[in-house]
Amino acid sequence: MSQLLREAAKGNLNHGIGTNSLKEGIRYLRHKDGARIFFTHTDDGIEIIGYVNKANESKVIKEILPLY
Repeated sequence: MSQLLREAAKGNLNHGIGTNSLKEGIRYLRHKDGARIFFTHTDDGIEIIGYVNKANESKVIKEILPLY
């Protein structure tokens, strides 16, 4: 997951196995090991709003969706 963060900080949002959209305004970086980093775009770049792995992905998504 740290490699995904380093690449995202450099502006590379297609590192790993790419990005997907959770819903309008929320996207996530995907890594082959199952890690996901959820983010939203801001005027200053991106804001990380959650980190997950396959074991806790559905729980975190349920918590993120009502907030955005």
